[in-house]
Parts: sequence; C-alpha cells; structure tokens
Amino acid sequence: MPVEQRVFGAGHYLRPAMIQFVQCENILVSDVTILEPAMWTVNPVLSRNITIRRITVVSTLYNTDGCDPEASSYVHIHDCRFNTNDDCVAVKSGRDADGRRVGVPSENIVVQDCLFSGRWGGITVGSEMSGGVRHVFAERCVVNSPAFPGNHPVKYPVYIKASKKRGAYVDGVHVRGFTGSGVDREIIFVNMNYASTDQGTLPVSVRNITMRDTRIDGADAVLNLVGLETDHLTDVRLDRCRFTGITGPDKIAFTDGLRLRKVFVNGVEV
Repeated sequence: MPVEQRVFGAGHYLRPAMIQFVQCENILVSDVTILEPAMWTVNPVLSRNITIRRITVVSTLYNTDGCDPEASSYVHIHDCRFNTNDDCVAVKSGRDADGRRVGVPSENIVVQDCLFSGRWGGITVGSEMSGGVRHVFAERCVVNSPAFPGNHPVKYPVYIKASKKRGAYVDGVHVRGFTGSGVDREIIFVNMNYASTDQGTLPVSVRNITMRDTRIDGADAVLNLVGLETDHLTDVRLDRCRFTGITGPDKIAFTDGLRLRKVFVNGVEV
C-alpha cells in the first residue's frame, strides 16, 4: 500500500505500536509496567544505543509482542518480564519491499536475565526481517517461570521466521544458559518457509544458530528445523545442553552443518 494510504485510526485497521522511537539514539526505557497495547509494545525503529531494563509487559490482546527492536543496533534488553499473546522479544528489520528498500539490518542485540511467558517465541527473529538480522545474543532467560506465570506457555524458546517472500538473511543467533519448563512445542524452531503458500523467489539465508548450557524440562521435541530445498539452513550447533520430558522426535529438513556436543535428551546423549 502506498505510504499516503497508510492511515491509523478507526476504520483503517492499522494498529499502532504503544512505544515507538524512530531514528533516535541513546534511548532508555526503565522500571515501568505496560499493559495491553493494541500491537507491539516497545518498538525502536532505525535507532541505536538502546537500553530496555526492568520493564514488565502484559500484552494479551491480538499479536502483541513484548519488545521489537527493528532495523536497530546496539540494543540491550535485560531483567524484563514478558507476558504476551505473541513473541516476547522479536528482532525485526522491516517487511517485504519496505524492508528491502530501506535495507538497514538489526544487529548487536543482547538480551539477558528475562522471564518469558509469551504465547509464541521467547527470543524470536522475524518474520519481518527483509533488511537482515545479525549478531543476536541471549542468555540466562527463564521460560515459563513459576515466579511469573503468564497467560500462555511459550511455544518455542528460540523461534526464527523467514521466507523467500521476505528475502534477506539471519546470521548469528546465540543462546546460552536458558532454563525453564513446560514448553508447548519445540525448543528451537527455525522456519524458512514461514506463512508462505507461495514460496517466492527472493534469496533467503539463515545460518549460525547456537545454543549452549541450556536446561529445559518438557517439550514436544528439541529441534524443528525447516530449511528450503533451494536455500538450506546452515550451521546449527548445540553444546552442553540437557533436555528432559521430551515426548517426540526432532524434525529436520534441508539443514547443513548440524552439530551436537554433549547434548542429553531424556538422559541419553545424542
């Protein structure tokens, strides 16, 4: 839709983000509780040097993510609590033609010591990632913490969404020290064919995904990796992880360079 036709307000069906910084630097959002936004809750766009700390988000309406750094860099999100109806932290970089036209990646994102009780992903990338995403780090986050029970259990502690309709790349999502229980589906879900009935023709690359020192009890499976026949998912590595209460097998398609070292599932090294 042309920019001049993108109208917010009654009858136009475009929902605004609740807190959105555009082309800003040196941002601090700290020590607030944010309730029931219409769409994404905290959404820095084309911005840099951002700290989001000690916030509580309760966003149980629609696809209301907790925090969405978009085409932004040097972002530090820490000691936050997310009870969401969609993803908790979702790294984005623009959607489709707009994202490719602007062409600014999200990069150097650090997430630490957060509580995730979202309906979909804990640490998420995409699906709006047409400007590219690289260098995302998350550590010591707790999934479905009894100390902060949410409305829904997290489906995927790590959730990466891309497609040939969106194009671009995800290079480097690194997770360590996650703990938790009661995951609704898989612990890591990488889907390079997200929401795509027609795959599209744009090149898409997802690579360099790591998980280390993670302990999670209860999930359908550890891995659901969906690469494409034309664009393989590459370099997924798990190291020193223990998963218990896993009820089903992994699903792996068109994935190169999958490596597991000292990974135990239901007490058995795999």
